[in-house]
Amino acid sequence: MAVLIAMTALALAQDNAAPPVETPDTHWYASVSGGRAVPAMNRTLIADGVSGRLELGRAMGPLRLGISWRTQAFNVLHYAQQAELLAPDDMHLPGDGQLSQPGFSVGLAPPLRRLYIEVRAGGGPAFWTSPMDAEYFQREVFEDTWGGAAKGPGLSAFGGWAGGGGALGLQVGPPGCAVALSVDAVATFAGGLFASVDPGLQFSAAW
Repeated sequence: MAVLIAMTALALAQDNAAPPVETPDTHWYASVSGGRAVPAMNRTLIADGVSGRLELGRAMGPLRLGISWRTQAFNVLHYAQQAELLAPDDMHLPGDGQLSQPGFSVGLAPPLRRLYIEVRAGGGPAFWTSPMDAEYFQREVFEDTWGGAAKGPGLSAFGGWAGGGGALGLQVGPPGCAVALSVDAVATFAGGLFASVDPGLQFSAAW
């Protein structure tokens, strides 16, 4: 990580002294990133998890238009402890689960010689799912432990998400192919409000 940061700083200095690299006006691109999902709210209920994102799209000069898929998996406080620590009006979750977030994205990635810079924003539908058995959840968790009054998405819920972020790193190989540090801020409503900051590592390719 420290080596990548140092090499990125060197590339920035070199780019400032060099003319922009020539890239095709229109081309396809793909990127994949992975890292942590750090909750920005409900820290008593939700602990850090993992996040992965895939994007495929078309670049027209620096402008990028694409489709994306993000999956976030969170570690959740045990349902018995939620009954002790949370109020009935607070969001409750049955256990560890995941958010799936397909969507559209728009971004900018200016053509540079060695440095890779990208900013992006997007949104779309979102799905919350938990693998817990439905009968067990209804009887043991919702009725017996939570008293039948707790709020939350249950085992599954549908909603939407919006977010934005970017990446900073180094070109490797042909223009548009890069390894970079990435970060995204994502807000999701799917039976309840989820918000997170997702730092990670991103790999990008262009052709």
